[in-house]
Amino acid sequence: MKSKLKWFVDFLMGGPAPEPQGKEIVLPAFHPIIFANGRDDDTDGIKAFWENRPVIYAGEEIKPGQSRQLVGLHLNFSCTAIFIHKGERLVEIAGYPMLVGRSGCSDAVHVHIDHDVKRRLGGCSLTFNCPVEA
Repeated sequence: MKSKLKWFVDFLMGGPAPEPQGKEIVLPAFHPIIFANGRDDDTDGIKAFWENRPVIYAGEEIKPGQSRQLVGLHLNFSCTAIFIHKGERLVEIAGYPMLVGRSGCSDAVHVHIDHDVKRRLGGCSLTFNCPVEA
């Protein structure tokens, strides 16, 4: 039962206040992360970085089209090699591709670059085929 004061205020204001409606929570889109902490897997983050997709690094979103150079990072990769393709050409190989060919391993990552945005790594420590925390 409403208190008399509440009834009187509702009467003066033209009716009761509308019940609050639950807001729909909008989650941000997932972006791969470059951890660069020497512990977690950076494979997805670096692949997205080179492919000009949005990526999170040091709490900041690097958006598509932003040129960026990351320097002095310690990056861990769970794969044995990264093959970088520009168009149809293979332009660079990082890691240990001979392990991929000999053992038939398919854990190499292929990065396809089809843009002119300058995204580079400089002076970074790259560790391949390392155990990383999931």
